[in-house]
Amino acid sequence: MSPRGLINLSSRFTENKGGTKADADDDLNVCCGILHQKSQKSLLGRHKWKKRYCRIDTNRNTFEFFAKESAKRQAAIIPLLAIDKVHEVAQGKKCSDTRFNMKLLGGRTFYLKAISSAERHRWVLCIKEILKKIKYSSIMDRYREKQYWNVEIALKLMAELDAEKIRQKNGIHGIP
Repeated sequence: MSPRGLINLSSRFTENKGGTKADADDDLNVCCGILHQKSQKSLLGRHKWKKRYCRIDTNRNTFEFFAKESAKRQAAIIPLLAIDKVHEVAQGKKCSDTRFNMKLLGGRTFYLKAISSAERHRWVLCIKEILKKIKYSSIMDRYREKQYWNVEIALKLMAELDAEKIRQKNGIHGIP
């Protein structure tokens, strides 16, 4: 599987570099491709790196993990509002030129590894640019201690965020 392209944030143009996801999905995804996720559980003190197809969906404001590129259902969904900080791993650690961390509200950290240092930089830059454009919602405070990366909880959270957006829009336009 080859990694997918990056959408220019200003023009939302997709450079498609192969893959199996439908082209109709491309305009929803700002950044997508293969990442390796460090497992939470260790076996004899060693963690496994699981290969995941990941994408950022700016229409839903989510970071999504799939077990493989052809999967139809997400293995995990992280609302972008839940991302507290994203940064590249400092030099000195094993494979540090391809690793980055995504720290979430509530304290969980996702340890991720790209296929190259250029890919890592692309993901980190993309996430940081999107986070600059998203407004914080107080709804996130209610989910701070929950496992909002769990698909069912994430969907409930996103429904609340969508409802809040609609209420704000109606309030701005004066529609009851």
